[in-house]
Amino acid sequence: MERETKLDTLELGRAYLGVLFMTILWWPMATAMYGGESETFATNLTNPVYTVTGNSSSLDGLNISFHSGIITIYPALNYKPDNFTLIFFDNLTNEVE
Repeated sequence: MERETKLDTLELGRAYLGVLFMTILWWPMATAMYGGESETFATNLTNPVYTVTGNSSSLDGLNISFHSGIITIYPALNYKPDNFTLIFFDNLTNEVE
């Protein structure tokens, strides 16, 4: 019986470790923002553009700026709550002769 208790403790420890690992893994995948708050992050994009997917309302009041490798997202104070994804990418063009 003592051996079973040790095995149960080991399995419980593994379960807690697994949950902790999954939480750390999934943490950066989603960010919540509220009206009036801003989110800033550095990027190595030279000519960034973005697209929005999954929104169900107007994007009026959502301001996004790029300056010296820093992207800042700041919704207006009265921005309507919505769920969407912003996808940033580099707008590169190649000349063909």
